[in-house]
Amino acid sequence: MKIVFIGAIWCPSCLLMKSRIRKLIASGASAQLVEYDFDNDLEAIEKYEVGSILPVIVFEQDGIETSRIVGEESLRRLKEVVEGRI
Repeated sequence: MKIVFIGAIWCPSCLLMKSRIRKLIASGASAQLVEYDFDNDLEAIEKYEVGSILPVIVFEQDGIETSRIVGEESLRRLKEVVEGRI
């Protein structure tokens, strides 16, 4: 699974969620993390159709979006998405 994290350095929710995603991966979750900055990577994130709420976390399997989280969410919910329970 690939986790695409789109956030910004000025966004408190982004910092919180980035920490949670890193904890998830450190705990052994089988996922590759790709990070984009909302302000600096506009061309790269264009295909994800990011709205005005950050962060946006896109979960992909074989290049296909399987799930998306916008804003803050619990570590438990992140685990559920990665494990395919949601």
